[in-house]
Amino acid sequence: DNNTGSKESPFLTLERAKQEIRKIKKTKSKQAFVVYIREGDYRLDETFNLYPEDSGIGSKYTVTYKAYNDENVTLSSTKKFNAQWTKYNGNIWRTKLSLSFDKGFVPRHIWINDECKSVARYPNRVEDLRPFEGVAKDCLSKERASKWKTANGAYVHGMQHGKWGSMHYRMLGVIDSTPHLELVSTNTTTMYNNAQLHPTDRFVENVFEELDAAGEWYYDRYTNYLYYYAEDGMDLKSSTLEIPQQTSIIRFNGSHDEPVKYISFENISFRKSLPSWYKTQEHLPIGDYAINREGAITIEGSENCKISNCKFSEIGGNGIVLSNYNFKTIVEKCHFDGVEANGIILVGNRSAMRDRPWCDVTDNVKTISLAKERGYILSYRIWNEPYRETEQSKDWTPGPKNMDFPHKCIVRDNLITRIGELEQQAAGILLSMCSENTISHNSIYDLPRAGICINDGSWGGHVVEFNDVFHTVLCTADHGPFNSWGRD
Repeated sequence: DNNTGSKESPFLTLERAKQEIRKIKKTKSKQAFVVYIREGDYRLDETFNLYPEDSGIGSKYTVTYKAYNDENVTLSSTKKFNAQWTKYNGNIWRTKLSLSFDKGFVPRHIWINDECKSVARYPNRVEDLRPFEGVAKDCLSKERASKWKTANGAYVHGMQHGKWGSMHYRMLGVIDSTPHLELVSTNTTTMYNNAQLHPTDRFVENVFEELDAAGEWYYDRYTNYLYYYAEDGMDLKSSTLEIPQQTSIIRFNGSHDEPVKYISFENISFRKSLPSWYKTQEHLPIGDYAINREGAITIEGSENCKISNCKFSEIGGNGIVLSNYNFKTIVEKCHFDGVEANGIILVGNRSAMRDRPWCDVTDNVKTISLAKERGYILSYRIWNEPYRETEQSKDWTPGPKNMDFPHKCIVRDNLITRIGELEQQAAGILLSMCSENTISHNSIYDLPRAGICINDGSWGGHVVEFNDVFHTVLCTADHGPFNSWGRD
């Protein structure tokens, strides 16, 4: 990229622009920078990382990444593939692709001609049907499982049996027509090791034998063929194919001692990220939420940064996560619609907590047969229950042990809707292990669980005001538009 960075000769990538800013700052540090991004869809098959050396200097000398003159700019995590499609059977086509996946988990969606396509599933997807766009009691029945030759590596998603969240499994195989499930993650710690899959609200996906509806696909990891059930009249040979590559499109990498400062993103759309359901394994203290500390934008260790007037859609995990130390960082005027986990998370580091008021998942695996009771064999890693369930606190010192948490951040004027459609214990805005943050003037609606959840009271001092929260708890139980636990 030998361009000059001018309007007539723009840099080709954000990374190139970032490096140019670093270069200029070595000789002229006190200068504000604006990186204007021209209209278009930009595929970032690697996360765009920002570090302390990329920071602005004070409120006057900031660094801003923004769309040029309100042009339509989209950043996604996808990589474009040159697919050579050949007909396989009927409307099913296939192409040979050598793909690698995060932790071995196949993504739930690909994009063909910029349209989101779902992996093969049963029951077939019905748009906007809750929960999960369709569920079926018989998705794990002996009759259905006996027909699967590709069950190893399939995924099962469903509500927790009390509808306090969702549970997510990988299928290890089928034994005598009985599915053998491995519990990968759950976003609710309620019932600890006794939690089970809901008997009716569940579905199975990533099974070749369920590739039976237009718009579905399946990837065979053993033959490296990607199969697609084409719509009638569709010309696949001239189509575009995109596959997501990572969960975080943008990541701020700082700490309490060396934060990223005074960087903003404005008027940008974020789309097409990897799912995170298989990484949602950290159980938060006191309450019963579990999370993954990644979002389409992940901000760790920041001061006075801002995400403003951005849109988040077709996001496989969380929208924005402020993790560990963050001070006076702002999320404002953003639109979240079509996010499979939480909209916005503010979460501190466990090291700031006293005692150990959370569950820990061990490496000890237990396998039990639930064939008669529930129709499957289950393997799961045993949870250690939090100390608060078994003994009194030994540390009575008030306040946090350190400052490694979001503090005096602001979340305001955001529109948050249709989040948590896969990871059902999700909130429009979730706070845990943080203090003195302001949540104001947000519109939050049409969610499976809470609009605003304060998972725990450590360390309080939040201001929650002038929020319009309605039409919530649409798929789950024992919750409300505003939720908090009094277990501190």
